[in-house]
Order: sequence, then structure tokens, then C-alpha cells
Amino acid sequence: MLALNRESRGALLRGFFLACAALAACSSEPSVNLDDPELIGIRWNMSQQEVLDRLGTPTRVKTDLGVETGYGYGNRYVGFALDLERVATVSEIITTRPGDCFAGGLCIGDTLDAVRAALGPAELTPSSDGRPARLLYPAPAHETCWLWIMTDDDATISELRMACQP
Repeated sequence: MLALNRESRGALLRGFFLACAALAACSSEPSVNLDDPELIGIRWNMSQQEVLDRLGTPTRVKTDLGVETGYGYGNRYVGFALDLERVATVSEIITTRPGDCFAGGLCIGDTLDAVRAALGPAELTPSSDGRPARLLYPAPAHETCWLWIMTDDDATISELRMACQP
């Protein structure tokens, strides 16, 4: 039997744990962090400048009472709310762009079964206003925020949304 000294055993164990970490990172199961979700590289409470730095110049800008309250990027939208100091931060992110995903997985076109596997059970809520049906997941670290997973066909994701109520 091969005898390993302390240094060799440590190197072997480090290699084993690094390999395990690499396998976990390559898992095909999506994993979305509900406490700090990210969609198209944007998180709640980011500043307007941080959004501009990540997504570039918007194709359209929504203003309300002279304040920029939303940036449009084709079929992506980032909405802002003013805090008590009148600083605009991200309060809503919407995308219908194929290939767009939450950080950690769950993309436009994925199945609702994949959503439930990643985020847990949720009932499909039909819409009464002609909009797509949706699955809602509260964000525990953000009292008034939810992830909305929209579907046009009751089977696959057609829209991803992160939204907070003021």
C-alpha cells in the first residue's frame, strides 16, 4: 500500500474537494437565489448608473415628473422607484427575450416543471386581464418583492419578471 505523508494527503483532499465543487457548479439543475435574485445581470436596488454600466444606453427612456423611471432595451425593461432620498433604484425587471435567464438558470423557453424543481411548488395563476398565466415566488429577503414566471401555453416560460411593490 502506498503511504502518503501529511502534505500529499492534504493535496489529495484539496484536489478531491475542488473536483466536487466543479461538478456541483456544472449541475444541470437550475438554482435561483430567491434572497438575492439576478435577471439579465440586474438585481433589485441597483442604481441607474449600474444598469447603464451593465446594459448600455437604453433604446427608450420612461420619465415621470422629470425623473427617469424606466429603461427599455428591446424586449427587456428595467423599472426604477424613488427611495426616501429621491434616489432611483431598480424595482422591476422584465424580459421576454429568448435566451434570457435568471442567474443560476431558468430561462425563457424552459418548462414550468424545471421552475418547480428549482424553486418549489407553486400553483399556476390564470390571468383575468388577457396577460399570461403565472407562477409567483416571494423573495424572502425583500418583503414586497416576487419573481413572476409567465407562460403563454401553461407549459413553458414566456416572460421572466422580478417586481417589487413600493
